[in-house]
Amino acid sequence: MTHSGDVVSHSLDLAEEGCSATEIGRMLRLPRATVRDWLHGRAPRRGAPYPGLLGCAQCGGAHDFEGLPPAYVQLLGLYLGDGCLSAHPRGVFKLRISLDACYPGVMEECEDAMREVMPRSRLNRVSYCTWFELYSYSKSWPCLFPQHGPGKKHDRPIRLTAWQWRLVSKRPDRLLRGLLHSDGCRFRNTGRGGWSHPRYSFDNKSLDIRVIFCAACELLGLHWTTSANRTIYVSRKDDVALLDLFVGPKR
Repeated sequence: MTHSGDVVSHSLDLAEEGCSATEIGRMLRLPRATVRDWLHGRAPRRGAPYPGLLGCAQCGGAHDFEGLPPAYVQLLGLYLGDGCLSAHPRGVFKLRISLDACYPGVMEECEDAMREVMPRSRLNRVSYCTWFELYSYSKSWPCLFPQHGPGKKHDRPIRLTAWQWRLVSKRPDRLLRGLLHSDGCRFRNTGRGGWSHPRYSFDNKSLDIRVIFCAACELLGLHWTTSANRTIYVSRKDDVALLDLFVGPKR
């Protein structure tokens, strides 16, 4: 069924007022799945573009990047750390996130984020003994992760787009959670005299990704330091306590 641009626009306005997809569907007599797709930027591919949505020449869909859920920001962190995109026939791409099997909680969060960002795409999990690969197919993955390109991330420039920075500026905590769940950890730092206190570290080969991590820290007022190699540390007591509120030890 084709819906008018006014109906789609009204749905987006209601979402901005705080209404859920279920509430919007009930008010406008629309299927919840249809409303959820609109809120996540997937409008029908035929017909005139809808207000607030950008027609995409790459995948044929339409995207409301500004309306992506906070789960996207966390998924972005996981993608930058342990994710990749691979091309498949007919313009379809496979998003793969590799995660340590020791942390089932991290895997569950990643699955939830992938489902929330791309609810109509099937999610799969493959076990490789010590690690898992979560993957999902969609033509829109390169649009949501324009950092995709040939070769390894640390061998090419990694820059966030303006719309990605706007989302990150709203929820830098979600980006840090994703980055630390992929390439970081919380551990106890010890020294002479028997002192011991918790500390966070982030390690990634890409200088650009490390810069993104530091910028997210600064958005939250977190002090960071760097060692002689590629590791970034957050060590001050108050800063560790703040990170503990939304990251904590991996589980």
